[in-house]
Amino acid sequence: MTVPVLRTSRLVLRPLCADDAPAIVEGVGDWDVAKWLAVVPHPYGAGDAQSFLTEIVPGAEAIWAIDDGALAGVISVDGELGYWLARDRWGRGYATEAGRAVVDWHFARGARLLPAWYFDGNHRSGGVLGKLGFQPAGDRIKECLARGEDLLSHGVVLTRAGWRAGQAGLSFRPLGPGDLEALTAMVSDWGVVRNLGSWPWPPEGDFTARRAEPFRGEGFVWAVLRDGVMVGTVSVTGPEAETGYMIAPAHQGQGIGTLALRAAVAHAFATRPVEAIGAGVWADNVASARMLARAGFTLTGSKMEQARARGEMTLSHAFRLTRADWESLENDARTG
Repeated sequence: MTVPVLRTSRLVLRPLCADDAPAIVEGVGDWDVAKWLAVVPHPYGAGDAQSFLTEIVPGAEAIWAIDDGALAGVISVDGELGYWLARDRWGRGYATEAGRAVVDWHFARGARLLPAWYFDGNHRSGGVLGKLGFQPAGDRIKECLARGEDLLSHGVVLTRAGWRAGQAGLSFRPLGPGDLEALTAMVSDWGVVRNLGSWPWPPEGDFTARRAEPFRGEGFVWAVLRDGVMVGTVSVTGPEAETGYMIAPAHQGQGIGTLALRAAVAHAFATRPVEAIGAGVWADNVASARMLARAGFTLTGSKMEQARARGEMTLSHAFRLTRADWESLENDARTG
């Protein structure tokens, strides 16, 4: 396809042309670049660049030259996001800048998700993808043509809902020990803990510290950040894919919970073979019930359960969102 020209503050992303061949050879001919790419041979010569420009580029979904006055690298969307930068352009933030422009273009066209891969040890690329909002989606072994061997590759994915959250200033990452202080502050508020199912009251330091450890089970537990500051958590965990969340009181009522929940749901459906996601809320937590409804969940039943923080049996409502219902909502959002 003919790709549009995309402009950022420092870069022009433009269609590739025959005159780019020498710069491509110089860029990916560098072993420090080629060793992190899956399908680039090494050594890399003029014939390889010619084949790329005449055979690969015309049949791909979208491939751009990253131009800062000269060709600095290449970025593409062809089933997944891929990119490389010439060695002398590393450390300038070009990959993140170009990646953000391409990701925005991709989702503005109505796409539902975008996967990417990076080889184990390629911390630069992993960092770039994290800044763009991609979340872990599982590992696999992939061939590295330049090295002539199979290597561990980390899969990541960005969903449309995750991209939308990023547009609103939100980001997500696995919850970890560095979040203990912010987590402790949240669960020291009765208004937060009274709505949680398993948290104690008064708060217990050891319990909170264990919850701040990286999650090792099925699913994920994310810290929710707004402009880089942790404001809550969201999770989809367990074999039954149950979601849970909390938002700090100062940030409630601003739509953060809804955006975070949708991003978590989208990621779970994109990365796990589950057909439904469940949630439970106490009957008097009207705000949470409304949030679940906005995300597409439907009420499936009610029962009395022990609320640990409240120290009493409490009426609980069960909600459920099926994959089919979620996909229907996403289709409506893309076409609406």
